[in-house]
Amino acid sequence: MRNMKKMLHGDMDMSRCPLSGAAKAVTMIDGAAMLIIGTEECTYYTKSSLDMKGDGSNCFSVVLDKNDVTFGSIDTVTEAVYELLDEYTPKALFLITTCVVEIIGDDFTALAKEASEKYNLPVKVIQTNHYKGKDDEYGMDLVFDAAKEIGQNPHKFSSMAKMLGNKLGSKGNMKHSNMSEEEMFQMLKAKTGGRMSDEEIRQKIRSKMGGR
Repeated sequence: MRNMKKMLHGDMDMSRCPLSGAAKAVTMIDGAAMLIIGTEECTYYTKSSLDMKGDGSNCFSVVLDKNDVTFGSIDTVTEAVYELLDEYTPKALFLITTCVVEIIGDDFTALAKEASEKYNLPVKVIQTNHYKGKDDEYGMDLVFDAAKEIGQNPHKFSSMAKMLGNKLGSKGNMKHSNMSEEEMFQMLKAKTGGRMSDEEIRQKIRSKMGGR
């Protein structure tokens, strides 16, 4: 298990990766930690991206080697999960799997249940394989759905709306979007799942539209 040190930030757009969205969403859950399971590229760039925003302190990684990929990573990940939970005390833990994990077919459901019972906290598996979801919103939705199941309510709603809003307009500016205000409202309302009031959503849209 690694709490990877901040190095040089890669110039890499992760907005099309479900892993990026899942990681962002976990940072919106008070007291939650994440363990990203995958290659060094996936784990490093995710941690680096969160560090740039000051959200990387609860992001940990299991970097798989050739042996893990060939023979399975269950033992390696099990050791990392228990090491993390012995050393830290998160209110919830999200095991975020990446493409390579899903391709080799490792299933951490039983591990999540065992760890949850042993440490008396929610442990959820989030599968962010890119071939099932086209962008970061898919990963965010997976985490938000899992959060609901364990009674957690993600915060930082304005940041979430900003991330979604930036995807609508040219160069992150909604006033250049061809969508109407009502279309934007309906999309954001569906994505926030009742976690923002109608008025909060409309205010966010209007501020982003710049008086269009």
